[in-house]
Amino acid sequence: MNIQLNNVKKSYQTEQETIHVLKNVNVELESGCWLTITGPSGSGKTTLMRCLSGLESVDQGSILLGDFEMSKEKEEKTRAFRREHIGYVFQDFQLFDQFNLLTNVMVPLLPYEKKSVIEQKAKQLIEQFGLSERMYHKPSQLSGGEKQRTAIVRALMNDPKLLICDEPTGNLDVNSRDQTMKVLKDIQQQGVTIILVTHDLELTSYSDVHAMMRDGQVNFSSLSYA
Repeated sequence: MNIQLNNVKKSYQTEQETIHVLKNVNVELESGCWLTITGPSGSGKTTLMRCLSGLESVDQGSILLGDFEMSKEKEEKTRAFRREHIGYVFQDFQLFDQFNLLTNVMVPLLPYEKKSVIEQKAKQLIEQFGLSERMYHKPSQLSGGEKQRTAIVRALMNDPKLLICDEPTGNLDVNSRDQTMKVLKDIQQQGVTIILVTHDLELTSYSDVHAMMRDGQVNFSSLSYA
């Protein structure tokens, strides 16, 4: 999925001031490319990912994902596009406490596909990420790393064309981190576009393009290729 962001701006209004989070962000990415974005906390990385996926609207500018202009479409079409084409690994997992691991992975697709088909696919992905023994455990019974891997599995359930990963290895030990990154690399080689946000500079070695985000702007001046 080709990605193009043109002069994207996003701000939040508080009682005291207007906080400009994204300032004229411009990004162009070819389909199947892996972009890793690093930068300090508060630089706008998560806000950029949320705008890119249509979870938040932009104030100005345009976001084009393939032929779909995310910044212009109505909410219903945006939700459908996200469900069908985008996988999102949230920094805070966003797992349902009342459901076990398997159900958490299946939930996003349950209203739209046959349960038996979804369950079979979910179990295959769960096994791929080494979580089979935890399949019927609830989030409260999982470690931080297991929750992180569960969030990744769920994001892959719809065979996304674009996979957005917001700190996907933040709760993993080095071995689990490296295993997860290798799986993501395999997924990219199937033609999936990946955008990964991280504080871990070692992960830039997996990407095709590395950009630094600082003060609401994406800087490609130190462009690097893996």
